[in-house]
Amino acid sequence: MQINETLIRDVVAQVLSEATVPVVSHGTGNSRDYGVFHDANAAVVAARRAFEQLQEMSMDDRKRIIDHIRRIS
Repeated sequence: MQINETLIRDVVAQVLSEATVPVVSHGTGNSRDYGVFHDANAAVVAARRAFEQLQEMSMDDRKRIIDHIRRIS
């Protein structure tokens, strides 16, 4: 099978259509975003916003977040 741009686009479109989480194109940091975005710019905006929020947290809060991520993964 030859992999080309059309095939990749078709596969991505199919995966997005079957996604169980909403796909958004904004990046407002809304809790309904679930980290899935239509474009890289929206993802970068959301990542920057999250980074800035994380910087303002205490080390204890950061540790709790990391512990939670470890539990669910």
